[in-house]
Amino acid sequence: MLNYIIATYSANKLEYTLQIQLQILYTLVMSGDNKYLSQITILCPQVSSGHPHYYQKDIWEKLFESTNVKLVYQNYIGDNKNASYDQWIQGVLKYPNFEYYLLIEDDYTLHPSLVNFDSLLVEYYNEMIKDSGEGYLCSFADSFMGHPHHAAISNGMMNRKTLNSLGNKVLDEFYVLASTDFCQIAFSKLFDNKNINISSMHKDFMAWFWCSSKKKLTNYSPECVDKYAFIPVQYLMKEYFELGDNNTRIKKSIYNRGLYR
Repeated sequence: MLNYIIATYSANKLEYTLQIQLQILYTLVMSGDNKYLSQITILCPQVSSGHPHYYQKDIWEKLFESTNVKLVYQNYIGDNKNASYDQWIQGVLKYPNFEYYLLIEDDYTLHPSLVNFDSLLVEYYNEMIKDSGEGYLCSFADSFMGHPHHAAISNGMMNRKTLNSLGNKVLDEFYVLASTDFCQIAFSKLFDNKNINISSMHKDFMAWFWCSSKKKLTNYSPECVDKYAFIPVQYLMKEYFELGDNNTRIKKSIYNRGLYR
């Protein structure tokens, strides 16, 4: 019923990022009831020479054989110059009959505490779209950095009705839009052009973002929000972070020593 689709980039300097996400995901799958999750799809562009073991397919295929979740590696078609967005679209178009799609990048992960995450997120998604029955729900959507309302932190969810409303030419439409605009904005325009709402989780779940150029973590949620959903892997792996405005410094490695804000 739910296809968990991971866009990947094997030239990532942090070559362990996908492995961290899969370790957490496998643990959650083994710990929870998996009411909705039935498939994990990993989009695979050509592996860069620097990280020939990025995917470790044999290991993960063997591990997931013992679960009730199917693990699929899908070859990506293209030049991989559009961040994660055309990978996600290729993933949903390859498997159009799932009821729900969770779209995530390989350098993000679910928070390790989210046992039964699929029920939590599906129920939250359905509540957010209850008026129209369709929509894209992402970590953080807003008018941001001079752009109109868009999926600024794009990891998120949609359902089959939304996919059907986007139409079977959605990939071609994305490439046309991305040829004249930032790929992130092009992705959001796919929904805007079909009058499909893009909603945000950030008032209920913390919207953490890792800025690679500044090596800084920033939380775009109000300070009162304390629930977790999607987090950058850097949130788990660093001993010390320089956080953005209105956030305190993390003093310990939360992956190894427990959770600290």
